[in-house]
Amino acid sequence: MERSIDLLERALKQNNNLTHWCNQLGYTRKVLSNARGRGRLSPPIAGKLARALGESDAETDHWIAVAALEAENDPSLMALLQRLSSKATL
Repeated sequence: MERSIDLLERALKQNNNLTHWCNQLGYTRKVLSNARGRGRLSPPIAGKLARALGESDAETDHWIAVAALEAENDPSLMALLQRLSSKATL
């Protein structure tokens, strides 16, 4: 299953400097460090990061949705995330 943090890990493979991505996105280093520690991105961070990586509108929407579903505590929505991720073709 895809996780929003996978997007940050992909960004760090392109440029392994977290400060670079903080500057690109307009966040402090603490914001992205906290996201890494939690193991998930917020929907706004996921959207901005997807755009910075050159993702299409549809791919950006996908990452925002993944992040939103991860933030939800409802188990039925997590099941939906798993179903959608298995059908997604990025």
